[in-house]
Amino acid sequence: MEPKFQTSFIPKSPVMETHEKKKGLAGVNIFSVVGFGIFFLTLAVYGGTYGYKNYLNNQIAKADQEINAARSAFQVEKIKELFEANSRILAIKSLLEKHNVSSEVLELLQELVIQNVRIDDFGFENIDGSPTITMNVEARSYNALAVQSDIFSKNDSLVSPHFSDFNLSESGNVTAKFFALVAPELVSYKEALGEVQEAIDTAQFFQSEGRRLYGQTIPSELPQKELMTYRRPLG
Repeated sequence: MEPKFQTSFIPKSPVMETHEKKKGLAGVNIFSVVGFGIFFLTLAVYGGTYGYKNYLNNQIAKADQEINAARSAFQVEKIKELFEANSRILAIKSLLEKHNVSSEVLELLQELVIQNVRIDDFGFENIDGSPTITMNVEARSYNALAVQSDIFSKNDSLVSPHFSDFNLSESGNVTAKFFALVAPELVSYKEALGEVQEAIDTAQFFQSEGRRLYGQTIPSELPQKELMTYRRPLG
């Protein structure tokens, strides 16, 4: 007797359930891959940051060694002495630039004072940073004093000159007090030093003229030609 097989087209388990299980497994695998990727990426970033930090620390240590080596090559004490000397030189230079020279004022008065006027007393001082001169003046007459006042007022180096306290002496001469501001460039030590240097340069120039014997240029009859003579010292 032949065996009988029972066939059925009805599935023993639902088809949709199988597909849902496979789909869930596929979703779990994707999230795992993404998670592992983020993890390894984080490790790579951390490793790179740590390595770069070590590189920077090594560079800083190397730079410190180079700075210390360069510092040891210098003479620190000598440099300190030079800095102190430079500070003293700058301080002295500043004082000299602010220093006033009264000799220029005396030379100016020697040129401006007329014969009929005499200076009995002379004072030179700084008032509120402005150089001033005060004098006791004696003149033979008011006319001589007026001439002297006119001469002072026309000079650019004397600012706001004026006479005051007019009196007659026992000899009949006119006495007065004189006051004026002085132009700063006249009494400035820096300006005076520049004038001295200018005189030195002028003297040196004319002194060296003996080594520069000039010749003579002669017009030539030939086109585009020049004739020149020059002297040579023989002794």
